[in-house]
Amino acid sequence: MSIRKKRIISWVIWFIVACILFVFDNYNIIDTLFKEKTTITVCAPEDMENALNAALKTSGLKSDYKIEITSNPNANICVSYGKENDSSYTKFAFSPFIIAYNSDDAYFNALKNSNILIPSEFQKDYYELDFLKVINEILKEGNWSNLGIEGLDKIKIFYPSKETIYWNDFYDFMLVTVNNGIYPETENELKNSISTINKFINSPYTEEVSDFYEKVSRVGGFPESAFFILPEKSVFDIYFSNTNYTFSVNILYPTVTVYFNYYIKGDDLGNNIISAFESSKFYSKLKNESYRSTKDSNINLNSNRDFIYGRRNVYNVIKIPDNKITKYLEAQ
Repeated sequence: MSIRKKRIISWVIWFIVACILFVFDNYNIIDTLFKEKTTITVCAPEDMENALNAALKTSGLKSDYKIEITSNPNANICVSYGKENDSSYTKFAFSPFIIAYNSDDAYFNALKNSNILIPSEFQKDYYELDFLKVINEILKEGNWSNLGIEGLDKIKIFYPSKETIYWNDFYDFMLVTVNNGIYPETENELKNSISTINKFINSPYTEEVSDFYEKVSRVGGFPESAFFILPEKSVFDIYFSNTNYTFSVNILYPTVTVYFNYYIKGDDLGNNIISAFESSKFYSKLKNESYRSTKDSNINLNSNRDFIYGRRNVYNVIKIPDNKITKYLEAQ
């Protein structure tokens, strides 16, 4: 290569470098890339981080701040549960309580033939589980044969323990279920419902669960002899935490259900991010993680990558009254 050609190449390289430095300097890119950002702490499920980063970007704070997920409840933003009576929190996401069961079609058809699974009130192609019939059997003999399934012995129902984040909303689910599909409206209805729930909890055919991940792993998935009561979203989390995908699961929507609710609050800094939820991709990214939300109550159903059966966006949710705590206290 001639000296003249080397010189021209050298000039071109230095010109490109000079242009890059000029752009970086004028648009503060160097500062943006290398300056220390202030942390916005968020106490929330880890799979909400992408959605929160979308809101951070829209808020205009991304160049100076970064999101960090923490377990500290005193974070700048806090996601919590059972906060319907705390005005400092706002409901923003939810997931219906469902019954997770074995995916074998034979068991599904047996439940359908015995009218434990009945056609949906809204779309006749869908079937819903009459869970009150299951509870009534639990309070009597606890036999699968009485639910139409032969060859199995006793029923087992796994439900959330009081120590879980699910308990508050799970109890509402039980109140609605045992009271024939409506939240108790009188003190007598509430007392009777609470009595039935106590019998359910004390049944030899039920078991409280504090860690559904561990329970599903220990029993080898979702066996044909057991029902699991938990939020729909938790079924997705449990399935995708099973990296070997050694089991499948059938989601059975009850004839009536309630939501497991997610609430959020922030301090002055955190509220800058929360206020950007509506105008950002926050809710669409939540949807990608199978959260239903106040912005979009549907989830994506077009994925063929997994073995979670029975998902849908048609189901019957009962609204829980605002004064439910008062009703609890009156009945005790």
